[in-house]
Amino acid sequence: GSLYKSTNAGNTRLDIDAPEGKSGNWVTPFEQDPTVVNTIYTFTQEFRAKPYDDATGKEIVFGQPIYGNPTIGWGHLILKNEKFTEITIDEAETLLRNDLRIAERTINRVFGNSLTQNQYDALVSFCFNVGGSQEFVQSHVVKYIKLKMYEQAIYYWKQWNKIMNKETKKLEPNLGLTNRRNAEIELFQGK
Repeated sequence: GSLYKSTNAGNTRLDIDAPEGKSGNWVTPFEQDPTVVNTIYTFTQEFRAKPYDDATGKEIVFGQPIYGNPTIGWGHLILKNEKFTEITIDEAETLLRNDLRIAERTINRVFGNSLTQNQYDALVSFCFNVGGSQEFVQSHVVKYIKLKMYEQAIYYWKQWNKIMNKETKKLEPNLGLTNRRNAEIELFQGK
């Protein structure tokens, strides 16, 4: 795959050439450059300074039901021990970088140095979004990528586009997640 650099949330991108006289995969452990964080930004509508429901996109109002997960900034899942009423862009970037480090460690631990940069970036985005849980690590996506059976991995990757409807208790496809999965898969494939 090719490497690109974007400093404006993916609106434009520049090619990055391999260092002179070098070729092949990048060596892991990878660590995403701060400008690569913008790749993640493009999967959300906008920076959100106040807590919002990730299923509906609506700002959380005390006393109103929440259908997804309380989220803030650029997709930071608000943990039970965290209390946010409003954050700055700088605070959101710190949260994002910390969340990305967790995803990066998970991908490095699971895949070692077997990935191209595009594959790594796509999987960091995916892991960031779904969490570095055992469910992710033991998923069919991970299993088939490790076996280099990419068509099967992509089939299962696309299935991670659903959210739980808290009223009906059923998983339902979500357009935002569908678009994110498709973008991650395209990145993984180097498109």
